[in-house]
Amino acid sequence: MKKTALALMVISILSKFVGFIREITLAYFYGASTVSDAYLIALTIPSVIFAFVGTGVATTYIPLYSSIVQEKGVSRADRFTNNLLNFNFLFCTFIVLIGLIFTVPLVKLFAVGFSGETLKLAVFFTRITLFGIYFSAVIYIFSGYLQIKHNYLIPAAIGFPFNFIIIIAMAMSAKHSLPVL
Repeated sequence: MKKTALALMVISILSKFVGFIREITLAYFYGASTVSDAYLIALTIPSVIFAFVGTGVATTYIPLYSSIVQEKGVSRADRFTNNLLNFNFLFCTFIVLIGLIFTVPLVKLFAVGFSGETLKLAVFFTRITLFGIYFSAVIYIFSGYLQIKHNYLIPAAIGFPFNFIIIIAMAMSAKHSLPVL
């Protein structure tokens, strides 16, 4: 148990450090610019939209799964997880479609002062990042599932791939003079 706690602490610190490197990379390549403003809004909108659903799923999944295991067995609880994943896929599709249809008003709601090129770039980036909602849904569910199975390290490390992909994309976009997420 002590090893797991220490590993979780190390992973958490490393994850925060890599996130800090991501922010430094953004500042280095783009500074305070239309690209960085658009990028930050494009990440914020899907996060806020899905946070309501994701938090609900995260707080109720583990107790529900455990209850089903006790009453009906592991097989039934795993089927519940599968059904929850399927439902979340459909729900995320609905959210993405609504988000794609109303991207401009959403961006204007979250970024009141955006206009011109900044608004266009934020809308473009947001249309890309909306699809990340699918990954968020899976992450919320599987993090709970892994915690039920006493695997705490993988959920703690989930930020690493995201941060590395963003850092690489920013470096590549700056090298080729393309504003990319």
